[in-house]
Amino acid sequence: MSSSQTVNFKPLRNNLDEIEKTRATMQSFTDRFEKKLSTLEKKVQIKTSVLDRAEQELNRVELYIERFEKLLTDLEKTKQNTNEDRGTSIRQLKEIEKYQIDQDCETNRNAEEMRTLEQITKLLSEYWSKYEELDALAAHYRYFKPFPDEYDDNFDYEE
Repeated sequence: MSSSQTVNFKPLRNNLDEIEKTRATMQSFTDRFEKKLSTLEKKVQIKTSVLDRAEQELNRVELYIERFEKLLTDLEKTKQNTNEDRGTSIRQLKEIEKYQIDQDCETNRNAEEMRTLEQITKLLSEYWSKYEELDALAAHYRYFKPFPDEYDDNFDYEE
């Protein structure tokens, strides 16, 4: 190439600038996604611990149920006993009634936690699909060769 010929590198520079802007945008999306994913993972961890506690509570409730079934059997027997035994039966019935109220409250809390977990699962699914899209775009740009091996004067690099 002689010194009288000049090469215009401006189209190359513009293309490199566009690629850098795209890379920066992709990195910004990735950073925001990773932050949201981290937040969701923390929420899932919290909900998992809540579920573990609920499972422990359920086991405890099952023990109470067994105990109260025994109490009910005992109550049936005490109906035939003296007036002193009737006072015990009334206390036992009050315990059963209190337990049933507690059980209803626990059931409502567990249902609310399950709805929250379903929402978290849905959000995680949406974020995962967005992550896969971003990952596919990143892979495309990683392996994308922006220019031919030799600069072609007839090729419009501005498009």
